Amino acid sequence: MAIAEPIKKKTTTRAVALRRAMTIPTMIALAVFALLMSPTAAQAHDQLVQSDPAQDTSVSTAPDHVTLTFSGDITHVDNGNKVVVTDSHGKTVSNGETTVEGKDVTQKISSDAENETYKVAWRVVSQDGHPIEGVYNFTVGDGGSGDQAKPSNEASSDSSGGSDSSDAASSDSETKDSGLPVWVSALIGAVIALGVLAVVALLIARVRAKKNDEGR
Repeated sequence: MAIAEPIKKKTTTRAVALRRAMTIPTMIALAVFALLMSPTAAQAHDQLVQSDPAQDTSVSTAPDHVTLTFSGDITHVDNGNKVVVTDSHGKTVSNGETTVEGKDVTQKISSDAENETYKVAWRVVSQDGHPIEGVYNFTVGDGGSGDQAKPSNEASSDSSGGSDSSDAASSDSETKDSGLPVWVSALIGAVIALGVLAVVALLIARVRAKKNDEGR
C-alpha cells in the first residue's frame, strides 16, 4: 500500500495538468470555430440585388444598356467582369466593354435590338475576391414569339415578374458562386485550427507533467 499511494498521486497530478492545459486552447478553438461559422462569414459573397431592365419583365422599347447592382463593390479585375446580352437566336447584342463603378456593372446594347426576349449572362468578381455569375431574361415589346424563356440557372427563383426594376432582387437566388463555398472553407479552417491547438495542448500538458515529476 505504501508504494501504490505515490503512483496514484502522480497519476492524478498528470491528469490535472492535462485538463488545465486543454482548457484555454479548447476555449480559443471554440471561439475561432464560432467566428468562422457565423452568418457574416457564411454570407461573404456579394449578391445581385437589382437589375435594369428587371428579370422577367417587359419594356416597351429596347434599352441602350443593362445595369446590374450588387450588394457590395465589385472588384476591378482584367477580363474578370463581363456581361453578355443575346437575343433568342443567340446573336450577341451587347456592345463595347463592361464597365464597373462601385456596386453597379453596366453593359451597352446595340441600337438595332428588336422586339423579342433577351438573355443577360453575367460574371463578376465580388469584393471578397470570389467570382459569381448568373443569368436572367427580359423582353422588349411583345417579345416576338410571345413566350419568355425562363432563367437557365439551376437555382430556383421566386421572381414575381412585376414591371418595377426592384423586382430584380429575386435574382439573388440565381447567383452562382464558382469558387469554394464559404462554409466549406470555414469548416476546413476550423478543423485545422482545432488540430493545431490540440497538438499544442498535448505538448504543454507533457511539459507540465514532466516538470511536476521532476519536482518530486
